[in-house]
Amino acid sequence: MKDLQMLKKGIQKNKNAGITLIAVVVTIIVLLILAAISITILTGDDGLLARATESKEESRVATVQDERDLWKMNQDIDKQSETEIAESLDELLEKLGPNEKIY
Repeated sequence: MKDLQMLKKGIQKNKNAGITLIAVVVTIIVLLILAAISITILTGDDGLLARATESKEESRVATVQDERDLWKMNQDIDKQSETEIAESLDELLEKLGPNEKIY
């Protein structure tokens, strides 16, 4: 009777070990599938790295365009300021008249 019980316990241990081995194999397979999907998403033609590179280039182009626009605006402001100063000086000289001295 004791031998039969020992035999049953041995069979149960083997069943548990078999289930554990199957669980490990399934887990490894799932992890490999997830790794393959992650690598494809990261490095594919339309992957994250490709999109990040495109976004970086688009950002650089936009920055250059913004800098160009700011430069143009500054040039326009400088021209406008020079014109206004010259007009103000001409008006001042006209108000003073030819006989007035400027100290």
